Amino acid sequence: MGRNTGKLAWAVLALTVLYSCTAYKASRQYQKVQQPKLGTVVQQQGQMGLVEYTREVGQLQITKPLAVKVVALPFNKHSYGQYTTYLKNTRRANTIPYNDSLPIPPRYVQLELANQVALTQLLNAPKNQALCDFIAQDADFGLVSTISLTATDENLVTFTNATHVLLEQDTLGKLYFKIVHDNGEQFIYFEELQLFDFEILSFCWAEDHYLKKRVVNLLPKGQRCPKGTHKKPVKAEQERDYLKF
Repeated sequence: MGRNTGKLAWAVLALTVLYSCTAYKASRQYQKVQQPKLGTVVQQQGQMGLVEYTREVGQLQITKPLAVKVVALPFNKHSYGQYTTYLKNTRRANTIPYNDSLPIPPRYVQLELANQVALTQLLNAPKNQALCDFIAQDADFGLVSTISLTATDENLVTFTNATHVLLEQDTLGKLYFKIVHDNGEQFIYFEELQLFDFEILSFCWAEDHYLKKRVVNLLPKGQRCPKGTHKKPVKAEQERDYLKF
């Protein structure tokens, strides 16, 4: 009897460990395929195929609305590949048929924070000081400046027919879109949208007169920072030490 009880206990323990590992793996996979939101800061953690894995580390504290550029684009091989890879990793059904021979390909919506001057000023604002200090520790951080989302006929009309689309923040800190039309306003949260792709701007750093690191430029990934600024924040300090010497 005692021996059977011991075997049962070991079996229960093994099943518990197996379940925990499976749940953890599923949780990690879920985190990896979560698409970051517009206006958030992410850290790149690697890439597998077409999917770039990132970790969202914070978001901008928006002091005034940010203008959003809206473009409706036809799917092509690349964008559709991004979409189907996202579906595969999230185990969602494909509701958008596409092939090269379609006379009128389906469209998706691209939303972009195009005013880089406003973004740079916002990053250096007092409300975002803690975030700026945190991302100054590493060069792997970036700002999500563009997102792509699937568009129902209703969403396509909502975004493309708007007179203004603004990124704002509610009293709980959640980001949302304010859609301004001639006849009123509409509010859409990210949870209502299906995001399948994003683009990141890298930070260029320099020190101000108070020896404080500041973001002075934002560039698409792969581009070099202008002279006197650095992708690696630590190089701004090294340049200061060199100039002193």
